[in-house]
Amino acid sequence: MRSTAITIFLLAFITPLVAKKEVVDDTDPSIVYWPPADAWEHFKDHPSLTGRNYWNNSLSFTFSKAAYLSWTFNGTSIEYWGGTSDRDGSCLVELDDVKVATVSGRAAQVGSPILLWGDSGLANDTEHTIKITVPSDDTADACDFDRFEYVPLPGDPRASSKSEDGLSASDKIALGTGLGIGIPTVLIAGLALYLSHTSRSKGVYGPIVG
Repeated sequence: MRSTAITIFLLAFITPLVAKKEVVDDTDPSIVYWPPADAWEHFKDHPSLTGRNYWNNSLSFTFSKAAYLSWTFNGTSIEYWGGTSDRDGSCLVELDDVKVATVSGRAAQVGSPILLWGDSGLANDTEHTIKITVPSDDTADACDFDRFEYVPLPGDPRASSKSEDGLSASDKIALGTGLGIGIPTVLIAGLALYLSHTSRSKGVYGPIVG
């Protein structure tokens, strides 16, 4: 009983405090698109995106061979999200100048963005750069980009803005959630332990009176 109560408390208190992902939208100015002019199309609130769940209702894509986008970050995991359609072609993914995957969002019909590639457990003592390129031998299909999701290191300037106490708004929400759930849980667990101990000392049906 005691171990179960402790486990419940730890799960309730710690789970909201686990590493939180940050989202970097395709419109973020820290993302480098090359070539910078004309090669990439950037849709924002375009009718074709309606109801497709794109982050910030925006999407960037290109049909140009050898065009690429890159982004440098400090974090321990990274995810690349892109769209799905019958016009999606191959996209080459590189991480820190190493080719890691060739992916495609090709589907029978237009749909919502999906996770095309991800990696975790990245070294936390160096910057990382992810690069998405249209393979030079690809057909004239699109390579598109909705967003990156990553787990930033403390102090990463691209993460949510920090207050004087060093916590971002999302950190405070997570901490408040953990406290809000954890404190009542531990009180309930403590009461359960007390009642369990009391029932054992007095007998299953309580003390005999008279």
